[in-house]
Amino acid sequence: MTIYSSSKVEKGGMLQQNSGLILSNRLSFARACGVTPIILGRHPRAHKRDIKWSKIAALIDTLHTFKAVIWIDADAFFVGTGNCSWIDNVSRPFSIARDAHQPEKFNTGVMLVSQDALRLLSLIWLENDRGKGV
Repeated sequence: MTIYSSSKVEKGGMLQQNSGLILSNRLSFARACGVTPIILGRHPRAHKRDIKWSKIAALIDTLHTFKAVIWIDADAFFVGTGNCSWIDNVSRPFSIARDAHQPEKFNTGVMLVSQDALRLLSLIWLENDRGKGV
């Protein structure tokens, strides 16, 4: 199991000012729960796409090594690490929350993704480049 976290921070913004706190939060969670932390900027395969595509490329690559990935965006935090047993009980390809402001959409800022999602993620990567071969 690994956690992947985006390192995208707005220059001069609140996230950049708190980047040490963000990194500390990820490392503390990883240490407490026995998972491998990976911090990501722009993924090399997504260099011709919007930065949002880095998430898909990173998940695809990581799921070839780990059976599950916890994704957490830079603007989200782990709160409490008392019970990490849920990490070893991944039973669905995706665990994603509905967006609080737009319930018809999903918020992909925090996800639990298993290897069972690999085929779908690969299809999303291939189909959504509008035939550019990016």
